[in-house]
Amino acid sequence: MPENKTLKPAELFMDNYSFIGENYFIHLYNTMPSKKSVSNVNIEQICAEMKRNCNEFDLLWDWEYTYAKRDMNNLMCYYQLEDQVLMRTEKSAETTMAVIYFDSSKRKVVEDKYWNLLLAAQPKKSDKAVVKMLAKTDWGLSFERFEFNPVAIKRNNYNTDFWDFDAHLSNHLIKNDGGLVLLHGDPGTGKTSYLLHQCSNLPSKNFIYIPPNMTNAISDPNLICLMRDEQDAVLIIEDAEDILATRNMGNSAAVSNLLNLTDGFLSKCFDLTVLCTFNCRLNEIDKALLRKGRLKGRYEFGRLSGEVLQDKAKELGLENISGAPMTLADLYNLQSNGIKENFFNEAESDSRIGFVA
Repeated sequence: MPENKTLKPAELFMDNYSFIGENYFIHLYNTMPSKKSVSNVNIEQICAEMKRNCNEFDLLWDWEYTYAKRDMNNLMCYYQLEDQVLMRTEKSAETTMAVIYFDSSKRKVVEDKYWNLLLAAQPKKSDKAVVKMLAKTDWGLSFERFEFNPVAIKRNNYNTDFWDFDAHLSNHLIKNDGGLVLLHGDPGTGKTSYLLHQCSNLPSKNFIYIPPNMTNAISDPNLICLMRDEQDAVLIIEDAEDILATRNMGNSAAVSNLLNLTDGFLSKCFDLTVLCTFNCRLNEIDKALLRKGRLKGRYEFGRLSGEVLQDKAKELGLENISGAPMTLADLYNLQSNGIKENFFNEAESDSRIGFVA
């Protein structure tokens, strides 16, 4: 066990809260750690289990601090589990979390001996799907946890060529292969519903959602620091035109960060998959994002056509629709408006719907 050295918090922070765990591990062992983390856990239960199961379980130091703007008391503790394996717990008014820092040679020990103890301290899983959303708070960027009812999709919601892509993407996410995946197409073709379905279908994945009004945060250095505790995550960026467009459009910092996250140095650190949706033309996207090795998948969501269109219309009780391709949103809007008859049967190829005069 390393000597219990007394350090001032400032010596560990180095002006950046996100690095405190790594700094302490480096201070003790002179090597950069790997880490695994869980949030929303029962810290008292974790400590009780560790005392029963870990011979070297020992409190190295603790520190109580307060956010000046929020007047919230927070407690951070560091425990020695065994040589080159530390655990950090943090308890505040907003969250509880536990992080295990370890030398790469200890990965199997951590996964076999300690990781299940942390997972067991999480609350019982509900039937809800979970996603973390990037938010801006009084003290900077943070991830807020949200639950929603699982979203299922039907085969007649998408054209027949979609399902091969769906199988490819699901397998890619399960394997944690990282990289960039692009989803594009007309509004109303089911991109958002599909993303919600993926979040519902893979509950073990760590999905992080960046809303359209926060897409520029991809160029914020604080986001990179925040991501350090989000290993093997799937980052969802919706309506990402502004950060995907060519760098001569004035967004070079955002594009550069996205390149680094998907196939640069940072991608090797985070094992991060980035899912982006957009509605602009593909030729408006920065060409570097489309390079082989970085781009792991791309699908263009089209309007329903042929047998799929007719099958969906029949399911919704819509009769005599034209043969022209239609978006999923168009079909549901027709159903909600109660319009079931007298639709155009001879529509132009660029027409959506029409009425018989």
